[in-house]
Amino acid sequence: TEGSGGSGEKRRSSSGSAMDDYKFDEAKFFELASESSKLAENVSKKLTIELYTEKYSVEQDSFVEFLHCLHEAKEIDGVLEVGAPILAKEGYPSRMLVRDTVKDHIEDTLKRLDRGERVVHYGTPGYGKSMTGVLVVKKKMGKKLIVIQQGETWYFVPKDFPGTCVVKSMFPNTMKAYAIAQARASGVKTRPIFHLIDPQGQHTVQVIVFGGIAEQLATVSPNTLLLNDKLRSWEKQYGRPIRKVEPHWENEDMKKCYEKCYKSLFALDEYEKRLHFWGNNPRNVFGEMDLVRNALEPAITDLRPADVKQYLEEEGLLRGTGEKYAKSYIVHWLYDRKSEKTLKKIASPYVMQKLFAKANAHELKDLKAFGKKLVAGAARGDLPSIVAADWLERQVFDFFKEKKLNMSTCQKLRTQHALEPADGLSMKGIKRFKNKKFSDVEFEQDYLYVPDWRTLESIDAFFLHDGILYALQVTFAEEHKIKNAGVVRLLKAASKKLSKDLKY
Repeated sequence: TEGSGGSGEKRRSSSGSAMDDYKFDEAKFFELASESSKLAENVSKKLTIELYTEKYSVEQDSFVEFLHCLHEAKEIDGVLEVGAPILAKEGYPSRMLVRDTVKDHIEDTLKRLDRGERVVHYGTPGYGKSMTGVLVVKKKMGKKLIVIQQGETWYFVPKDFPGTCVVKSMFPNTMKAYAIAQARASGVKTRPIFHLIDPQGQHTVQVIVFGGIAEQLATVSPNTLLLNDKLRSWEKQYGRPIRKVEPHWENEDMKKCYEKCYKSLFALDEYEKRLHFWGNNPRNVFGEMDLVRNALEPAITDLRPADVKQYLEEEGLLRGTGEKYAKSYIVHWLYDRKSEKTLKKIASPYVMQKLFAKANAHELKDLKAFGKKLVAGAARGDLPSIVAADWLERQVFDFFKEKKLNMSTCQKLRTQHALEPADGLSMKGIKRFKNKKFSDVEFEQDYLYVPDWRTLESIDAFFLHDGILYALQVTFAEEHKIKNAGVVRLLKAASKKLSKDLKY
């Protein structure tokens, strides 16, 4: 089960360094490892040859078992039945829906690789970038020597696999030397190697650079692409890199995936519940629901309210985001074919609701600090623009709504449609008036009357319902003194046009 490439054991001094008289025969070492990979017994048992710096061992490996299953897998009705967890990862499915958009995505990738371009697949975690890389590997089996980089382990898949064992190593330089030696032995001169890079995280790991002898494809999350300096260094070397965004999952794709792959695991209402929390993300929707409590809620809680507010207002990136925010919990990455730009979309209705609540809380906090000054300024007409005044008024109404008082938001009040305040009154619509003595007000039942100016004393709006006149005053202060002038003018005008038994 073990072999050595030298003529004897390596001798080391007391400090652990190699003795000067020792010379390692790398060519002989690779020859022995290659012979072992072709032994019938090792091939029949689907074993793996693992390379160390100066010896090798023969063993079993779950990822190699997956590669054997992938080689035999057949696509039936749009579903690839692999028969083993994808990438040999615990919790990953053993089957995958092969979408039409992904087929086009792969074909375009293969054409670019053939032209000598290096391709980076990036996008929303959970969309299936690694699975797309796996499908490209399946296309390359039997046509190329393949090196697959999974985290900190490298796998060499020979051209005549599975007739020859896979060789693996955790030493990048050893794997690179072995792959190049095999490429030279194959006699193919134009890019004989296909190299798939899947670094499995943002932490910096060694990235093998083959130069011009390999077609290279990397599948990474946006955060990994941003933070892995080795990967960014690789991207800048040896030719023109092309970035491609993993295709978005449409509603019909998600439904098809549920019906073809997961219908037996949970009911339709459970699927729709998961969709509400996660949006169109197959890993999260078809994974464990405990993620909502253990991952989604903490991710939202950790977001800074100021960043959320900025994102919602400017549709920019969340500032200061770490890996936890890029795990498709908060936003999805989409590629817009018309504009040829990458867009970001809030992941789901549930996340959108949570983010709005967080942003509103931030605005209310600001208003609590500056509320008295702003409200006083609004009463004097001092706000710099109608837009600013409208914003303030909306926040004031939202504040009362948060306090569970029976008020509708200003945004609803400003529409011309019928509205339903929380106390059950049904307003027929809104009527604005301009005369300070209310001469242009008809005092019709169930209409909300709103002044066109902002300096009406002590009254922001009023309505008549069942013979009772309701006057509304909104304030941030714990108490608000009433200025008689506005109230007296309103009552005089109402008394002229209505019964003297008017209540208010």
